[in-house]
Amino acid sequence: PICTDYLKTSNRASSGYQAVNELLDLPNPPTAIHCCNDHIAAGAYQALHNRNIRIPEQISLTGFDAIPNTLLMEPQLTTVSQPLHQMGAAAAEMLIAQINSGEEQPAASSPLLFPTEILLRGSTAPPCANL
Repeated sequence: PICTDYLKTSNRASSGYQAVNELLDLPNPPTAIHCCNDHIAAGAYQALHNRNIRIPEQISLTGFDAIPNTLLMEPQLTTVSQPLHQMGAAAAEMLIAQINSGEEQPAASSPLLFPTEILLRGSTAPPCANL
């Protein structure tokens, strides 16, 4: 079952910071946090650091995007890499095809799937005892 107390909405680093503080204040805080992008993970990272919570010994943290700045974090952030160049090229091709067709709305097409890769780094470990 999903614990809805663990679900937070964030769209920038500062809201990631706030969301992590809310999670840590729960009676039973999580042992791992996944952020929908690396910018939010940076805010989460700062909140954990400010509360003296050791990553990954006390809590694991992951992001999504594989932005270069994640390599500057200590420990480095575990993140998901996407083929951004390939995704941009496909989007451009779709836009050009739409322009050339003269249609306002693009023709229905099947979803495009792109491979991702988990970059396992130092911010994740098996869960430990309570914080």
